[in-house]
Amino acid sequence: MTLKNIFNQVTSTVATAVVLSAAIALQAPEAKAATFKWDFSNLIGGVDGTVSGTLEVEEGNDVSATSVILTSTTNPIFDSLVGFDFTTLPNFANQFNVEGKKITAARFATDFFSNITNLNMELNSGVFGDPDSQNQGTLTIAGNPFDVCTEDCLQTAELFGDNTGETQFAPTFKAVPEASPATGLLVTFGLVGVYQLRKTIRRFH
Repeated sequence: MTLKNIFNQVTSTVATAVVLSAAIALQAPEAKAATFKWDFSNLIGGVDGTVSGTLEVEEGNDVSATSVILTSTTNPIFDSLVGFDFTTLPNFANQFNVEGKKITAARFATDFFSNITNLNMELNSGVFGDPDSQNQGTLTIAGNPFDVCTEDCLQTAELFGDNTGETQFAPTFKAVPEASPATGLLVTFGLVGVYQLRKTIRRFH
């Protein structure tokens, strides 16, 4: 077999990968939950530190997160909550507006009358009819925030109040990039092409 034939075989394999990858990329994307990172730090509470986590929620208006998980904390008092999904608790609210991989409004609040551990995150929550605090984050493992905050809370702002537009008190939300399936196919077929090239060269020798 000539070097020209070897080149043609490898080129054909790579071309097939490009065509298949392009076909998948042009398919209508399925509606699925996107993953976001969230975090907030104590500003007025008695418990210092920063907490962060992930949440999964679909694109749309007034949609519910399917998971809200604490993944890290700088204060060991919350170490037992790492890996915990707050959607498994009774909650007052689970509402998000998501547009173009960006959370534009959020209102997530566990039922602090029922739970000892509580998480509350709000961003522009007035769009959901929230008349009180509209940009704030609160986390406590000590009970009802009415009773234990601010001394036993990691908290950015008052649980109830009006801080419309003061987004410095709100949790931050950042989309986690997703790998394209087309990219995966290119890698796969590229490896196939390398394998075919090596196999053919051995045969050539």
